[in-house]
Amino acid sequence: MLPQILAKLKAYTGKSTFEKLNDLVKPQPAVKAEDADDKELWKMLTDLLPISDNVWGEVAFTKELLKKKISPDLKAEMIVKATAAGEFMAEKCQAKYPNLSIEEIVKAEGLVLTYHAEEKIGERILFAMYTPPDKIVVMKNPIMEIVKAMPHWKSENEIKAIVLAHELYHHLECSEPSTYTQSEQIVLWKLPFYESKSQVRALSEIAAMAFSKKMNGLAFSPALLDIVLFYAYNPQEARKMYQEVLGFSLRKES
Repeated sequence: MLPQILAKLKAYTGKSTFEKLNDLVKPQPAVKAEDADDKELWKMLTDLLPISDNVWGEVAFTKELLKKKISPDLKAEMIVKATAAGEFMAEKCQAKYPNLSIEEIVKAEGLVLTYHAEEKIGERILFAMYTPPDKIVVMKNPIMEIVKAMPHWKSENEIKAIVLAHELYHHLECSEPSTYTQSEQIVLWKLPFYESKSQVRALSEIAAMAFSKKMNGLAFSPALLDIVLFYAYNPQEARKMYQEVLGFSLRKES
Protein backbone atom coordinates (compact mmCIF):
# COMPACT_ATOMS: atom_id res chain seq x y z
CA MET A 1 0.00 0.00 0.00
CA LEU A 2 2.82 2.44 0.93
CA PRO A 3 4.64 2.07 -2.42
CA GLN A 4 1.38 2.87 -4.22
CA ILE A 5 0.88 6.02 -2.18
CA LEU A 6 4.48 7.11 -2.75
CA ALA A 7 4.06 6.55 -6.48
CA LYS A 8 1.04 8.79 -6.56
CA LEU A 9 2.87 11.43 -4.56
CA LYS A 10 5.43 11.80 -7.34
CA ALA A 11 2.72 13.31 -9.53
CA TYR A 12 2.27 16.21 -7.08
CA THR A 13 5.71 17.78 -7.56
CA GLY A 14 4.61 21.32 -6.77
CA LYS A 15 3.13 20.58 -3.34
CA SER A 16 4.43 19.78 0.10
CA THR A 17 4.22 16.22 1.39
CA PHE A 18 1.36 17.22 3.70
CA GLU A 19 -0.60 18.79 0.83
CA LYS A 20 -0.03 15.74 -1.33
CA LEU A 21 -1.27 13.35 1.35
CA ASN A 22 -4.25 15.59 2.04
CA ASP A 23 -5.23 15.49 -1.63
CA LEU A 24 -5.08 11.71 -1.67
CA VAL A 25 -7.42 11.26 1.29
CA LYS A 26 -9.73 14.16 0.39
CA PRO A 27 -13.35 12.90 0.19
CA GLN A 28 -14.91 12.73 -3.27
CA PRO A 29 -17.77 15.10 -4.17
CA ALA A 30 -21.20 13.77 -3.28
CA VAL A 31 -23.25 12.32 -6.12
CA LYS A 32 -26.00 14.68 -7.19
CA ALA A 33 -29.54 13.47 -6.53
CA GLU A 34 -30.44 13.58 -10.21
CA ASP A 35 -27.46 11.35 -11.04
CA ALA A 36 -28.78 8.68 -8.70
CA ASP A 37 -32.30 8.80 -10.19
CA ASP A 38 -33.42 7.94 -13.70
CA LYS A 39 -31.88 10.73 -15.79
CA GLU A 40 -34.60 10.83 -18.42
CA LEU A 41 -37.32 10.98 -15.78
CA TRP A 42 -35.41 13.64 -13.87
CA LYS A 43 -35.22 15.75 -17.04
CA MET A 44 -38.96 15.34 -17.60
CA LEU A 45 -39.70 16.26 -14.00
CA THR A 46 -37.47 19.34 -14.19
CA ASP A 47 -39.33 20.51 -17.29
CA LEU A 48 -42.75 19.87 -15.73
CA LEU A 49 -42.22 21.49 -12.33
CA PRO A 50 -42.67 25.10 -13.57
CA ILE A 51 -45.74 24.34 -15.73
CA SER A 52 -48.59 26.65 -14.68
CA ASP A 53 -51.92 25.57 -13.20
CA ASN A 54 -53.68 26.97 -16.27
CA VAL A 55 -51.73 24.65 -18.54
CA TRP A 56 -52.50 21.65 -16.34
CA GLY A 57 -56.13 22.75 -16.50
CA GLU A 58 -55.98 22.60 -20.29
CA VAL A 59 -54.54 19.10 -20.02
CA ALA A 60 -57.36 18.07 -17.67
CA PHE A 61 -59.92 19.25 -20.21
CA THR A 62 -58.54 16.90 -22.86
CA LYS A 63 -60.16 14.08 -20.86
CA GLU A 64 -63.46 15.91 -20.40
CA LEU A 65 -66.35 14.18 -22.18
CA LEU A 66 -68.22 17.47 -22.65
CA LYS A 67 -65.26 19.49 -23.94
CA LYS A 68 -66.80 20.02 -27.40
CA LYS A 69 -69.69 21.88 -25.81
CA ILE A 70 -67.37 24.38 -24.10
CA SER A 71 -65.88 27.31 -26.00
CA PRO A 72 -62.17 28.18 -25.55
CA ASP A 73 -63.06 31.39 -23.70
CA LEU A 74 -65.47 29.63 -21.36
CA LYS A 75 -62.95 26.86 -20.75
CA ALA A 76 -60.26 29.38 -19.78
CA GLU A 77 -62.70 31.05 -17.38
CA MET A 78 -63.69 27.71 -15.89
CA ILE A 79 -60.07 26.72 -15.28
CA VAL A 80 -59.39 29.94 -13.38
CA LYS A 81 -62.56 29.58 -11.30
CA ALA A 82 -61.97 25.89 -10.52
CA THR A 83 -58.40 26.61 -9.43
CA ALA A 84 -59.63 29.43 -7.20
CA ALA A 85 -62.32 27.15 -5.75
CA GLY A 86 -59.72 24.55 -4.80
CA GLU A 87 -57.45 27.14 -3.21
CA PHE A 88 -60.35 28.69 -1.28
CA MET A 89 -61.40 25.28 0.04
CA ALA A 90 -57.82 24.67 1.17
CA GLU A 91 -57.74 27.99 3.02
CA LYS A 92 -60.94 27.09 4.86
CA CYS A 93 -59.61 23.64 5.69
CA GLN A 94 -56.32 25.02 6.99
CA ALA A 95 -58.18 27.54 9.13
CA LYS A 96 -60.36 24.78 10.57
CA TYR A 97 -57.47 22.36 11.18
CA PRO A 98 -54.36 24.54 11.58
CA ASN A 99 -52.17 21.93 13.26
CA LEU A 100 -53.25 18.65 11.69
CA SER A 101 -51.63 16.60 8.95
CA ILE A 102 -53.62 15.66 5.85
CA GLU A 103 -54.26 12.17 7.20
CA GLU A 104 -55.38 13.59 10.54
CA ILE A 105 -57.78 15.96 8.75
CA VAL A 106 -59.21 13.04 6.79
CA LYS A 107 -59.93 11.22 10.03
CA ALA A 108 -61.27 14.37 11.71
CA GLU A 109 -63.75 14.70 8.85
CA GLY A 110 -65.06 11.24 9.71
CA LEU A 111 -63.71 9.54 6.61
CA VAL A 112 -62.79 5.86 6.57
CA LEU A 113 -59.27 5.54 5.18
CA THR A 114 -57.99 2.20 3.91
CA TYR A 115 -55.01 1.06 1.85
CA HIS A 116 -55.00 -1.36 -1.07
CA ALA A 117 -52.10 -2.63 -3.14
CA GLU A 118 -53.32 -1.45 -6.54
CA GLU A 119 -56.46 -0.83 -8.58
CA LYS A 120 -57.16 0.13 -12.18
CA ILE A 121 -60.01 1.58 -14.19
CA GLY A 122 -59.38 0.24 -17.67
CA GLU A 123 -55.74 1.04 -18.39
CA ARG A 124 -55.63 3.82 -15.84
CA ILE A 125 -53.70 3.13 -12.64
CA LEU A 126 -55.29 4.79 -9.63
CA PHE A 127 -53.44 6.59 -6.86
CA ALA A 128 -56.53 6.74 -4.69
CA MET A 129 -60.31 6.78 -4.87
CA TYR A 130 -63.04 8.58 -2.97
CA THR A 131 -66.39 6.83 -2.64
CA PRO A 132 -69.21 8.96 -1.21
CA PRO A 133 -70.16 9.52 1.44
CA ASP A 134 -67.12 8.69 3.57
CA LYS A 135 -64.55 6.29 2.09
CA ILE A 136 -61.06 6.91 0.71
CA VAL A 137 -58.84 4.12 -0.57
CA VAL A 138 -55.15 4.84 -1.20
CA MET A 139 -53.12 2.52 -3.43
CA LYS A 140 -49.71 1.66 -2.02
CA ASN A 141 -47.97 0.22 -5.08
CA PRO A 142 -48.19 3.31 -7.35
CA ILE A 143 -46.84 5.52 -4.56
CA MET A 144 -43.92 3.17 -4.00
CA GLU A 145 -43.21 3.06 -7.74
CA ILE A 146 -42.71 6.83 -7.72
CA VAL A 147 -40.45 6.61 -4.68
CA LYS A 148 -38.39 3.90 -6.39
CA ALA A 149 -38.12 5.87 -9.62
CA MET A 150 -37.21 9.15 -7.90
CA PRO A 151 -35.78 8.28 -4.46
CA HIS A 152 -34.24 11.73 -4.00
CA TRP A 153 -37.37 13.71 -4.85
CA LYS A 154 -40.30 13.05 -2.49
CA SER A 155 -40.74 10.57 0.35
CA GLU A 156 -43.51 8.01 0.56
CA ASN A 157 -45.33 10.07 3.20
CA GLU A 158 -45.07 13.26 1.14
CA ILE A 159 -46.53 11.62 -1.95
CA LYS A 160 -49.24 9.98 0.12
CA ALA A 161 -50.21 13.39 1.54
CA ILE A 162 -50.45 14.85 -1.98
CA VAL A 163 -52.67 12.01 -3.14
CA LEU A 164 -54.78 12.02 0.01
CA ALA A 165 -55.44 15.76 -0.15
CA HIS A 166 -56.77 15.36 -3.68
CA GLU A 167 -59.37 12.85 -2.51
CA LEU A 168 -60.18 14.95 0.54
CA TYR A 169 -61.23 17.76 -1.78
CA HIS A 170 -63.72 15.48 -3.51
CA HIS A 171 -65.28 14.74 -0.13
CA LEU A 172 -65.42 18.40 0.87
CA GLU A 173 -66.97 19.52 -2.42
CA CYS A 174 -69.67 16.88 -2.08
CA SER A 175 -70.38 18.27 1.39
CA GLU A 176 -70.78 21.79 -0.03
CA PRO A 177 -73.11 21.76 -3.06
CA SER A 178 -72.69 25.52 -3.47
CA THR A 179 -68.98 25.26 -4.26
CA TYR A 180 -68.12 26.16 -7.85
CA THR A 181 -67.15 22.67 -8.99
CA GLN A 182 -70.53 21.34 -7.85
CA SER A 183 -72.75 24.22 -8.90
CA GLU A 184 -71.30 25.02 -12.33
CA GLN A 185 -73.19 23.28 -15.13
CA ILE A 186 -73.45 23.50 -18.88
CA VAL A 187 -76.51 23.01 -21.07
CA LEU A 188 -76.50 19.75 -23.00
CA TRP A 189 -79.73 20.35 -24.86
CA LYS A 190 -82.93 22.28 -24.32
CA LEU A 191 -86.59 22.43 -25.20
CA PRO A 192 -88.85 25.49 -25.00
CA PHE A 193 -89.55 24.89 -21.31
CA TYR A 194 -86.74 22.56 -20.26
CA GLU A 195 -82.95 22.42 -20.24
CA SER A 196 -80.80 19.35 -19.69
CA LYS A 197 -77.66 20.31 -17.77
CA SER A 198 -74.57 18.53 -16.54
CA GLN A 199 -71.61 19.19 -14.29
CA VAL A 200 -68.16 19.38 -15.85
CA ARG A 201 -66.05 16.65 -14.29
CA ALA A 202 -62.74 18.24 -15.28
CA LEU A 203 -63.46 21.20 -12.99
CA SER A 204 -63.53 18.93 -9.96
CA GLU A 205 -60.15 17.46 -10.92
CA ILE A 206 -58.62 20.88 -11.51
CA ALA A 207 -59.86 22.14 -8.15
CA ALA A 208 -58.66 19.00 -6.35
CA MET A 209 -55.16 19.55 -7.76
CA ALA A 210 -55.19 23.18 -6.62
CA PHE A 211 -56.46 22.11 -3.20
CA SER A 212 -53.72 19.51 -2.77
CA LYS A 213 -51.07 21.92 -4.00
CA LYS A 214 -52.02 24.53 -1.40
CA MET A 215 -52.60 22.07 1.44
CA ASN A 216 -49.15 20.57 0.91
CA GLY A 217 -47.36 23.87 0.26
CA LEU A 218 -46.18 22.77 -3.18
CA ALA A 219 -44.64 24.97 -5.86
CA PHE A 220 -45.84 22.62 -8.61
CA SER A 221 -49.08 20.98 -9.65
CA PRO A 222 -49.71 17.48 -8.27
CA ALA A 223 -50.97 16.64 -11.76
CA LEU A 224 -47.41 15.82 -12.81
CA LEU A 225 -47.50 12.73 -10.56
CA ASP A 226 -49.52 10.99 -13.28
CA ILE A 227 -46.61 11.28 -15.70
CA VAL A 228 -44.04 10.13 -13.15
CA LEU A 229 -46.25 7.15 -12.34
CA PHE A 230 -46.82 6.23 -15.98
CA TYR A 231 -43.08 6.33 -16.53
CA ALA A 232 -42.66 3.59 -13.95
CA TYR A 233 -45.23 1.37 -15.69
CA ASN A 234 -45.14 2.53 -19.31
CA PRO A 235 -42.28 4.91 -20.26
CA GLN A 236 -43.50 5.31 -23.83
CA GLU A 237 -46.94 6.52 -22.72
CA ALA A 238 -45.32 8.82 -20.15
CA ARG A 239 -43.22 10.41 -22.90
CA LYS A 240 -46.38 11.10 -24.91
CA MET A 241 -48.05 12.71 -21.90
CA TYR A 242 -44.92 14.77 -21.23
CA GLN A 243 -44.79 16.05 -24.81
CA GLU A 244 -48.50 16.87 -24.69
CA VAL A 245 -48.07 19.02 -21.59
CA LEU A 246 -45.06 20.82 -23.07
CA GLY A 247 -47.09 21.43 -26.22
CA PHE A 248 -49.88 23.08 -24.25
CA SER A 249 -47.31 25.17 -22.40
CA LEU A 250 -45.69 26.41 -25.61
CA ARG A 251 -49.06 27.35 -27.09
CA LYS A 252 -49.93 29.30 -23.94
CA GLU A 253 -46.68 31.25 -24.15
CA SER A 254 -46.98 32.03 -27.87
